[in-house]
Amino acid sequence: MPNLFGSSTVLDRFLGFFAGSAYVISGSKSADVYDYLRISDARCDASQGTLAQRQQRSQALDAESAGILKKSNRPLFRMTVFNYSSLNRKELWATAWVRTVVTTLAVERFRLKYGQLPVDTAALVPEFLPEVLRDPIDEKPLRYRREAEGFVVYSIGANGRDDEGQLGPVENEDSSAMLLEGDQGIRVK
Repeated sequence: MPNLFGSSTVLDRFLGFFAGSAYVISGSKSADVYDYLRISDARCDASQGTLAQRQQRSQALDAESAGILKKSNRPLFRMTVFNYSSLNRKELWATAWVRTVVTTLAVERFRLKYGQLPVDTAALVPEFLPEVLRDPIDEKPLRYRREAEGFVVYSIGANGRDDEGQLGPVENEDSSAMLLEGDQGIRVK
C-alpha cells in the first residue's frame, strides 16, 4: 500500500520535528538541561572524599534522579543520567580486592623470609609494605587474622559489617562483581 505522505522518511522527519518542537515549547528541554547540569555538578562534588563517602553521596543522587524520572517523561535527562552508585560499588570492590591481594602477598613474603606469620600487618611496614593498607569501605586497616592453618586478609565487604573473616559468596562469576554478604578477602592455608 503506498504511503500517503510519499515516503516514510518524510513522515518520520515531520513527526520528529513536531515532537522536538513540542519538547522545546513545553519547557521540558529547559528543565532537562537544568536538572542534568545540577545533578552533574552535584556528582562532581560527590566525587570528593573517601570511597565510602562517595558511595553514600552517589546513592542519594541516584535516588534523586530516579525521583525526577518518576515525576515526568524527561527524554534528555533519561538518556544522560546513569546509576553512579553501581560504578562506585565496583570501585570499592576493586580497591578492596587490590589492597587485599597486596597485603596477602606481603604476609606471604614475610612468612618466606622469617619462617612464621607476622603478628599483625604493622609488622609488614616498611620492609614489605610502605604503610598498612586500609579497607576502602570503613577506612580502618584491612583485617588480618592468623588461623590454626594459615591466615586470612579481608575487607568488611558490601554489607558494611565485620563478619570476622567469614568470606561471603560472590554475586556472579564476573570478576567485577560485588559481594552481597560476608567479608571479601583471601584465606591462605
